[in-house]
Amino acid sequence: MSRPKLITVIVLAVLAVVILFQNIETGDTNILFWTVPVPRALFFFCAVLLGFAAGVLVTKSYLKKP
Repeated sequence: MSRPKLITVIVLAVLAVVILFQNIETGDTNILFWTVPVPRALFFFCAVLLGFAAGVLVTKSYLKKP
């Protein structure tokens, strides 16, 4: 991994951790018919995880050779 890429990943990871710790309080999340009290940090973590997974899948689809 190149040095600028590594620095960018580290900065983004630290930023994500700071945002997680600032959002400890619980908020209501509506999922279809249910209202579920979920800590905002958990909701944010799930969103980041889904975004990462989507990025990996898209990258793998572009790297496939036809």
